[in-house]
Amino acid sequence: MSVQRRVRGGRVRFIGRYRGPDGRERSRTFELRRDAVAWVAKREAEVSAGDWLDPDGAAILIEDLAAAWAAQASTRGTRQIRQQVERNLGSLRGTPIGRLSPPMIRTWVSELSEGRPWKPGCRGLAPATVSSLSSQLRAMLRQAVEDQLIRRNPADGVRVPRPATAITWRELPTAEEVNALIALARDGGPRKLDAEGRRQWVCASPDMALAVHLMATTGMRTGECCGLTWAAVDWESRRIAVIAQADLTGPGLRELKTGAEGRRTITVDERTMELLVEHRERRRGSERVLLSSAGHPLIASVTAVKFRGMCRYLGLPAAITPKSLRHFHATTLLRAGVPVKTVQQRLGHATARMTLDVYAHVLPEDDEPAAAVVAGVLSAAGPVRDQPRRLRAL
Repeated sequence: MSVQRRVRGGRVRFIGRYRGPDGRERSRTFELRRDAVAWVAKREAEVSAGDWLDPDGAAILIEDLAAAWAAQASTRGTRQIRQQVERNLGSLRGTPIGRLSPPMIRTWVSELSEGRPWKPGCRGLAPATVSSLSSQLRAMLRQAVEDQLIRRNPADGVRVPRPATAITWRELPTAEEVNALIALARDGGPRKLDAEGRRQWVCASPDMALAVHLMATTGMRTGECCGLTWAAVDWESRRIAVIAQADLTGPGLRELKTGAEGRRTITVDERTMELLVEHRERRRGSERVLLSSAGHPLIASVTAVKFRGMCRYLGLPAAITPKSLRHFHATTLLRAGVPVKTVQQRLGHATARMTLDVYAHVLPEDDEPAAAVVAGVLSAAGPVRDQPRRLRAL
């Protein structure tokens, strides 16, 4: 313990000094000797117990920590996801991490859901996006705790809106609507006025038509479909290997969002193979299957914008998105009696329970044959008096 007495300008001050586990000496000035002694004793006890925190670490601004955390990402996809947190810090921006508190995190989560005031004109984010950003922030602050920058994680215990896993009927297109979307993408739509008097039209795009067809017949996610390469197509066995997905913003590929568990092979029908053969002749020299009108690899965000415009042109509900084609694929298979395990493997779900949680409730008519099965068994058994009585062993 080191406490030094210093007199300057007739005023007496006491400087407490200690050496941290990093070897650096730190000091602080007090008016009373007992305060300096107590401060040094507390700091040295923290060093001995392994509870010491770098006082400079708590002063790091949240945006600086987010930038450093994104730079540490091992893959480009992970870095882009972490950068989304940095871009949406909002009211937390400019706050030292040592001053973050659970109420501040709750306010931030509420702003993400109800509308981001730091981005005028932007609406609130979807529950799934809010949950993802909150999880990323919690992981970033957990690393700060492990690095001994802060003592506890202020994001722990903050409840976020849970994204709804089960789909609704509004999100589920019919077979006629799926065919209409494919035809519109293939042939295009002439100029016309919508209900609000705005002009709208759809340019013909064979790549977009194939994308809609593939998502509906294979159940691939939008990013997986956009990231499909010709090398992943097995022409002899009629199978597609899902091993990567399109980058969020660039032309590259990145690992699947679901990790190694999401890797799978999907058997496709003969008509889909014929469309792929025709499209390969059209896109000779390209590594990727789906390209934009400018010849660049198609990405999920562009696909979503085009798909939304096609739905508006056809007057389809706003709830129908590219993911609705995946829902259409799954519910069609389940209603046809395909085993849940097979559907799970085609979708790339981690467990069959996840598949049932999302899709089981959209099959209400399946409850009727279930009731008939029990009634049939009881009817076939006959009345109890016609059968010998059995005593239960106690």
